Amino acid sequence: QREAGRKVVLCAGDTFRAAAVEQLQVWGQRTGAEVVAPAKDGADAAGLAHDALARAKAVGADVLFVDTAGR
Repeated sequence: QREAGRKVVLCAGDTFRAAAVEQLQVWGQRTGAEVVAPAKDGADAAGLAHDALARAKAVGADVLFVDTAGR
C-alpha cells in the first residue's frame, strides 16, 4: 500500500499476546507505517480498534489494517 503512495496505519489488536504487538511494531518500523498499540496487555481490543480508526482519520491515513488474531 505504501508503495502505491498510500498512508498506512496498523492496529495491534491482538492485545493478549505481547509478542504479536511487538511483531506488528517491527513491521511498522520496517514499512514506515504508524502503529496503534495497547498501553497494556489485555486491553479492550474493540476500544483499541476504535482508537486506531480515530487516529487513522486524524493523520489522513488511506488504509487501516487491524490485526485481530481472529476475533
